[in-house]
Amino acid sequence: MQRLAVLAAALLLACVSAANAQVVTVPPTPQIGSSNPITAEPPVPRPATQHCVVQLFQNLAFADVTPKSFSYTPPAACPG
Repeated sequence: MQRLAVLAAALLLACVSAANAQVVTVPPTPQIGSSNPITAEPPVPRPATQHCVVQLFQNLAFADVTPKSFSYTPPAACPG
């Protein structure tokens, strides 16, 4: 009988401990004062040169999800 009482007390203690455990759910969007802080990545450096705009393809039908390949060589006048 004493073993049963000790077992019941241990089970009750485990249930109370589990009920008091803190569960933190992560919100879908960051919140001020959140316990789930977010750190932004450093910005990607941009070159000081003028950017190039190059048309890669024209009138290519995207009829399915099969990758379409094409060859590309940057124009010589396009800086690094």
